[in-house]
Amino acid sequence: MKDSVIGKPLREEKRLRYRGRNHSGLGQLSWMLGAIGWGILFLLVCEARKPQADAGRIGSLAMLLFLLSLGGIAAAAKGMKESNVFYKSVLLGAVLNSMLAVTLFALYLIGAVGGIS
Repeated sequence: MKDSVIGKPLREEKRLRYRGRNHSGLGQLSWMLGAIGWGILFLLVCEARKPQADAGRIGSLAMLLFLLSLGGIAAAAKGMKESNVFYKSVLLGAVLNSMLAVTLFALYLIGAVGGIS
């Protein structure tokens, strides 16, 4: 069925609209860094619950994890500048890494102030 005024089909083919697009490589890297970061944070929290846990090692690993999340945010920001790609993976990576960075920063502030009373 064609539009009588313009003469074009009323419905576009999705195959033509999305031809040649791929997921952003930086976006895939970003969401993978976010997922790995959340997994490592889970393991660190499980280890921190043990009575004989080494707080210095856990804290230093958490700071490295914070830097990893900032790297994921930077990869997502660069991935958003790419053209002719799908942005779902970029957006997922940005959200995962941003939430991880905010969570780790909040834990750092709670530890610096002296904990929750």
